[in-house]
This record gives sequence, C-alpha cells and structure tokens, in this order.
Amino acid sequence: MYTGTKRSLFIACSLILGGCQLGNQVATPDNLPPSATIGKHSQTYTYHLDNGLQVVLWPNRNSHSKNEASVNLVIHAGSLQETDDQLGYAHFVEHMLFNQPDENGTDPVFSKLQALDIEMVNHANAYTTYDHTRYYLNLPNASEQRLKQAIGLLSQFAYQSQFDAQEVSKEIGVVREEWRRSEPEKQTYTYQRQQLELANSRHLQRRPIGTLASIEAASSTALRDYYQQHYRPSNATLIITGDINTAAMIAEIENQFAAWSKQGVGHAQTYTKPTMRPASYDVFADKLEPAFYLWVGNSYAHPLAKDEASEFTNFKINLVADLLHERLQKLATQQNNSIRDLSSGVYGTAGNFVEVGIGLRSQHKDLETATQLIGSVINNIKSNGFKQVELVNARTQVLENERVQQDGATHLANIATDHVVDGIWLRDQKHYLGMFEKHLPNLSTTDLNQMANALFSQPFKIEMVSKPGANNPSESELRNWLATGLETRLAVPVTQAADSDINWNIQQPAGSIVSQQTLSNGIHTITLSNGIKVNYRYSDSAPGKFYMRLLAVGGYDIMEQQEIIDTRLGLEVMGASGLQSLDGHQLKSWLEGQALTLQPEINIDSRGFHLDGPSDKAETLLQLLHVALQDARVDPALYKHYMPQFQQQIDDLESLAYVDYIHQIEDHVSQGNPAFRSLSIDEIQSVSADKMLSIYQQYIAGAQNYTLNIVGDIALPKLLPYLEAYIASLPQQEQTPRIAKATPKWPGNVYIEGKGSNQKAATLGYNLQLEQTPTDANFHIHASLLGDLLTKRLGSVIREDLGLTYSVASNVQRYHVDDPMVTLAVQLECDPNQVDKVIASIDKTLATLKTEGFSQAAVERQIDIKRGDFINEQHQAKHMLWKLVQAQVWNFNLAGLHDPKIVYPDTNVNRVNHLLQDLVNKHHSRTVTVLMP
Repeated sequence: MYTGTKRSLFIACSLILGGCQLGNQVATPDNLPPSATIGKHSQTYTYHLDNGLQVVLWPNRNSHSKNEASVNLVIHAGSLQETDDQLGYAHFVEHMLFNQPDENGTDPVFSKLQALDIEMVNHANAYTTYDHTRYYLNLPNASEQRLKQAIGLLSQFAYQSQFDAQEVSKEIGVVREEWRRSEPEKQTYTYQRQQLELANSRHLQRRPIGTLASIEAASSTALRDYYQQHYRPSNATLIITGDINTAAMIAEIENQFAAWSKQGVGHAQTYTKPTMRPASYDVFADKLEPAFYLWVGNSYAHPLAKDEASEFTNFKINLVADLLHERLQKLATQQNNSIRDLSSGVYGTAGNFVEVGIGLRSQHKDLETATQLIGSVINNIKSNGFKQVELVNARTQVLENERVQQDGATHLANIATDHVVDGIWLRDQKHYLGMFEKHLPNLSTTDLNQMANALFSQPFKIEMVSKPGANNPSESELRNWLATGLETRLAVPVTQAADSDINWNIQQPAGSIVSQQTLSNGIHTITLSNGIKVNYRYSDSAPGKFYMRLLAVGGYDIMEQQEIIDTRLGLEVMGASGLQSLDGHQLKSWLEGQALTLQPEINIDSRGFHLDGPSDKAETLLQLLHVALQDARVDPALYKHYMPQFQQQIDDLESLAYVDYIHQIEDHVSQGNPAFRSLSIDEIQSVSADKMLSIYQQYIAGAQNYTLNIVGDIALPKLLPYLEAYIASLPQQEQTPRIAKATPKWPGNVYIEGKGSNQKAATLGYNLQLEQTPTDANFHIHASLLGDLLTKRLGSVIREDLGLTYSVASNVQRYHVDDPMVTLAVQLECDPNQVDKVIASIDKTLATLKTEGFSQAAVERQIDIKRGDFINEQHQAKHMLWKLVQAQVWNFNLAGLHDPKIVYPDTNVNRVNHLLQDLVNKHHSRTVTVLMP
C-alpha cells in the first residue's frame, strides 16, 4: 500500500555511505613527496615511502566526516598466498596481532584502544580474504594526537608484532570456533554451490578460514614465518581517510613507518580467479530447504569497475535485474498457489563474473507451473522489453538518492581498499553522481532491452535446491517446462509514471497550530489542533532530503490476542493493496520514481510510519500520509493471494527438523501471546478482510495519539502550511484507553534442546528474566552499560581464556517503558560437546561478578565510548530522528537530547552492579536454549 522502499542492488550500493560534495577543498601539503599522484576523480594523495610502503591519504570533511577518520593497513596477501602447510595462517596471524602481551603480561593493543576510547568490533577490527588482509581503526574523534596513536598501533601490527606461544595456544580455540560457525563449512546449499564455483582453482583449497587440522597445528614459529614473509612494506598499503591534516599525517607516517625495513619488491604472487560454468545444471540437497528452490539464469563476464565507463556498464546490468525484480513483485501477488519468493538479481562470485537470473520457491505440485512461469517472464522481457516509464522512474530515483549522499570516512576507506587491491575506480561522490548525471539522461530503453536480451540468452544455467531424497524432476523435464513457458507471453503490469499528476482526494478542511516552542538545542515542538504533536529539527547532513517517523506509543502490547493476529496479517495485505486510484504495484512504482518512502510499521511498543524523500516533495509526501491514514483498503485479490501464502509459511516451519524445539521455545517465551510466536493455521483462517479493516480503523487511521518526528533539510516556515493542511486536518479518533501489558512472564528454570540445525556449531541462548517494577529513570543507560560490560567480561572468559567461542553478545532490556519484565540475554555459538562447560562458565562468571561487581573506571570508560560515538553521529539526520523517536517511546527529555552528558549521564557503578545482582539473585526464570547440529 504505502511502500516506497526498493530491494535494489544498485540503489543499495549507492546508499552505503555515498556523498554529494567533498565538503571542503584542502590545499596540497608542502611536504607531499614529489612522486605523489593526486586523484583525478578524488582528492586523494598516493605515494610510496623509500621502503616501498604505499600510502593513500584522502582528506574529507562534511557532515558525515566531521571530526571522523579511518586508519587502515592493507597487506596484499591472504589465503591464496599460503603454502600447503600454512592453511589458514593469514587469518590466524590477523587474530594474533590483536593479542600481543608485553614483558609484563599486559596487552598493549588493548591498552592503546583504551587510550583511543574505542573498542574491538565497533571501531577496531580486521578481516582476511583470498588475496588480502585488512586492519582498520575507525576514530569518532579524529584529533591529531589520536590519529598519531592510531598510526602507531598499525605500525606495531605491520612490523613490530610478537607471537607468544601461550597466546597462540589460547587463540587456537577461538579460531577453531570461528571455523565451526563459518558459513562455507556448513553442509548447505551455500557450501555445495561454492564447491562447484571454486572448482579447478586455487581458491578451493585455500579458504581463508583454513582447515581444522591446520588451525590446531598452528605454532608461534610457523605464524611468525608467515608474518615475516608477507608483512613487508612493498606488500602493504596504508590508507587514511576523513577529517585529517594531510601534512601532519605525511610527517607522522614517515616517523612511524620509515623504520620498517625494506624487504623484497612488489606485491605477493597473485593467482587466477575461478572460471565460469555456463549452461550447467545442478541439484543441491539442503535439509533446511522447506520446498523446491529453482533458479534460472546465466554467468557473464563482469569487468571490474576501473573507470567511469565500466562502472556504468555494471550499473546497467544491475538496473535490468532490478527492473525485472519489480515486475516479479507484481507477478507474485497474482499467484494463488505455493509459488513464492520471486526475485531477480545479480549475484557476485569469487571470479571475474556474475550470475544473473530469476529464482522462486514452490511445492512439488506447482513446480511445473513455476518453471513455466520463469520461462514466460524471460520471454516477456526479451519480446516486449522495458517501458519508458520504468526507465524514467528508475532514473529519477537514482538521481534523487545520489544527490543527497555525503562521503563518510569509512566509506572512502572501503573505496580506497578496493582500489589498491583490485584497481577499482578511485572516485568521490561528486564524480560518482557526475557519472549518473552525464549518462542516465542518454540511457534509452533500447540500451536496456539489448542488455536484457544478452543477459537472458539461451542455453540457460539451472539450479535446483530441495530436501535430501526429494522427488526431483529431471533436467530434461525442467528444460521442457521452461521451453513451454518461453512460448507464452505475460501481460506487462501497468507502471505508474513518477511525473503523473495524481489528484489525491483530501476532503477534510485544514487544521491549525495550537502551540509552538523552540528549545535551546534547536528542536521545535508543535501541537496541532487535532492533538497530533510534531517534533522538528533542521539538518542539512543529507542536503535536499528529510526524514520522518509518525509514531504512536502502544503496539502489540496494548492489543488483545485476536487483534494481534488480525494486525500481523492485515498490515501486509493492506500494505500491498494501494491507495485511492492506484493499486499496490502502481503506488509502489510511483513512490520509487519520486524517491519517496511511505512504509507502515508496528512493533511491540509502538505503531506508525517511516517516511523520507526529497525536501521539495514534502507536500506530496504529507498528502500521501494523510491518505494512508484515511483511505486504506483490502484488495480482495490480494487477500486471496496472501492467505495461502501465510499458511505456507506455517507448513515451511513445520517441515524443519527442529520444529519441536522452536515450538517449545515459543510456548515458553510467549505464554500464549501471539506477538511472540508463530501463528497456527486455525488462527490464520480466523482472519477476514473485515477484521483487517477494523484493525486499521482502531489503531492506524486518523489522528490517534501520534507524534510526527521530522529531521532534515527543509525550513520550518515552508513545512508549517503542509502540516496544517494535511496532518492537522486528520480527524480525531475516538479510542478506548489501553494499558500496555507486561511481557509474558516465563515460569521457572527451563532447558530446551533441539537437533537438526545442519551446522557444525551449537547455538546457545542463556536468559535470566526478572520481574521488577520500573522505577529507575535511567534504566536504559544502566541496562546498556551492563550489557556492554557483560559482553566484554564473558568474551574475556569464554573466548580469550577458555577458547570456547568465537564471539559472545549479551544485552539487558525491557520491551517498553512500563514493562516490569527485565531480561538478560547471552547468545553465542560453540562446540556441541562443550555446551555444558560454556553454561557453567556463564554461571560462574555471573556469580563472581555478583560479588565483585564492575569497577567505576570500567563504567566511565564505557560512557566515554558511548559519548564519543554520539558526538560523531549526532549531526546526522537519521541519528537525530532516531533520538527523537527514543525520546517519545521512553519519555526522555527533549531539551537534553543533543547533550552527550545528558543522553549518557555520569553513572555510579553501584547502579549497574545492583541491576546485575537483582538479575542474578532474584530472577524467576533461567532459560537456556541449545540448538544442536
């Protein structure tokens, strides 16, 4: 009904952290080496030290890189460069560089991260691939001194690291558990497909994770040998991006890295990438596949985007797949059978080629129809091609989205890394946007249709995934069904032009503004005549764009059981039914062409809409919001489509080997509440179109108790008339007061175990639930701090000391502000044979902490980290909006919303320790869930 969000590779890629302007022009530094090159399409400086180290500096300052920097070290060696007796050592060395005890037994890396007020995972990390290893430090406070410290830490990684035998022995367990949870090592469709994709290449025998035998045989001597062989200056690149003083960086890099002794010449040896397998037919068995998954397409050479021309060619390939995907979404809603999950996309590989194709799922009884449907879609796109309106809509959306993006330090570091590794086009957002503004107006449907014909040419590559032992059709049957479909044409769905002049019928007279106040932090609070409140703050962090959240406090927590069931199904059906003169597909295509998003949402504690769009279309978006709150409908055809789809989801769940485990958890956690469990067939069949509309009238339509939160590049005087005309005009909705219900109370201590995950690791959940009347105004802070500190302590014990897991995460939460239930949740993966030891370790650690507690210094450091991140993000429009929403849902004071010392106040460690003690001493439920292979 209201969605303008597009599942699109080319849009998603462009939105990562893209940018519009460089923000400032920096003069070329006087101490830049004479041999340095200045980027043609970016303000980059690339040069080499005398020892051969390559350096890339990319100064950038704007609202997404203000006082922010990213410091990166790339080693041009990965698993491909390993010998047969070094499998996995590139990755193991990466681990060890973060574990370097000094002569006093302390960890200097940890100490240096502490000094920088950053932490592992969130700010500091590394990864290893087939052809390179990368270390990165993302600094939210990029002072010159902190940058020098970060450069010093990377110099330690580069050539000053030691490999302590005891630390290597401890880390073997961690790496082993990473191997155990590693996706390529799971016996699934993904694993089997990758075996074929990497066949006859060095990649197949050189997975970055290594083998279990090589991991367990690792020694400090062997790792040091790999390190000394590949960690040399001519085989490395140092990349620094963001808000930096370039001259100071040049001097500091010379100071820290000149001592790295020159060894060898050039990068490590490179190896040929895997080759394509066109027109193949492959059948995969996967225990987790609920039906039959069918994919039809082909492999195509995919040139690396080394310049503007190749970048735009790749964009066109993605554009064809994306436009086809949009058609498939319309086609999907016309199916009243088991056919579902229709999609089209471009899928990357380890080689210099991509897979382009169409996929879907179906039960066996509809498999012939599903295969013919794919053939008909291919025939249709090759025979009829795309329409001008589809191209125009896509062109508008791309340009609107790209014009509001700004380069961030991390985003630029990623581009620079791709450049030094693969020669990818080194460009800033100004030039990336320039590419679209130059080429998109000249792109024609003829160009796209020629591309589509080339991409979907015969003979086709076919993949099928099913459960082991399933009654699979033969290749000849599938190809015959496909050929039948290729002779059938489909009706092309009507796409609404983005520039169509749509007369949204709004009958209510305009309302008025009752009160308006401006707070010292720039937030404006406004009350409209129908009771809707508006919180507004100006931000140009996304130039020419604004973001909104319409929110009412109260979601599933204020509904009765049948209402929850009606809502869970009804929101999806109404969301696809359209508004006024446009059906769901037409509305979606029109919104996307306008670069507008209007997406309904409902959560445990709230309900409302996500909205965003270009600032000059604010009136249009607010008109649409008015219509969405007045004229929603249930399309009978869509109701007929979705009901069997909902039932199929239940059948899919029931087909899992560990379905009893899921039901046990749901029964325990939900205590019958349908907001916390899957629905039954009877419950699905109990929902009617009338009930769906009743939910809409009761909980969505009209003024409700909504607050409209707005942040963006739009002046308030321009916005006010629109608010009066389209938001204040919404009729007040008579409501029966509803009190939020508590989260279901879990009874007693429970251990739930399941089997059949088809993975090598066991998935463990450890939960304590406490019933406690909410009285702590700063509960969210204390809970957040406790979750962070527990994650670190449990990681130190279970990961670092015992080597029983690769990672562990814990959090403490309430589901809504008045919820008396507090839950401590710990999640990790481990060796199935070590589950009991891990549970005992968690129990022991909590018992120790209950007595000893955390230190005040640990709490203060965590607060400093949170404040640093907050300062770095608070100028960004999306972050501002999120804080406004949090303030509404959790009753925070708007006046202090942009002060890091108010958002994250000084906290006495006793408050955190008391919360932990209550959870450990007074919990009424200790729930442990374990899913085994």
